[in-house]
Amino acid sequence: MLQTDMPEAFPALLEAIGRQDLLDDERFSTPPARAEHAAALTEVIEAWTNQHDKREVMQAFASRGIPCGAVLDTAEVLKDAHLQERGMIAEIEHPTRGTYTTVGCPLRLSDSPVDLRPAPLLGEQTEQVLTTLAGYTPEEVESFRRDRVL
Repeated sequence: MLQTDMPEAFPALLEAIGRQDLLDDERFSTPPARAEHAAALTEVIEAWTNQHDKREVMQAFASRGIPCGAVLDTAEVLKDAHLQERGMIAEIEHPTRGTYTTVGCPLRLSDSPVDLRPAPLLGEQTEQVLTTLAGYTPEEVESFRRDRVL
């Protein structure tokens, strides 16, 4: 989503896409006019962005002070050199799937390290949940199993 109501950003955007001619276009002369003609403005911007890689677009915009960021798909995130260097990409062992690569916790607090582990298997924590959160005894949980409640 582009913030076309920022006074400095709109001319910078038009410069980035090589459409400074639109500075004199009444449809785009003010933030309300740009909002009213958002579909036409989007068409102009998309015509340019569709010709460029997302990182090229991000570089062109960011170098002109336009807040932006590329939206990466999962494969791109897992292969991102910067995220790998920062230790955000990790391999974890799953009991049925084996080793796989995933994104780690984005928050890094020195007093609160995060232990990455796979999600529990279906039913893996049933007894723990029933005995700690639901208040059942281990014997009651066993009777649930015998009676095929679980």
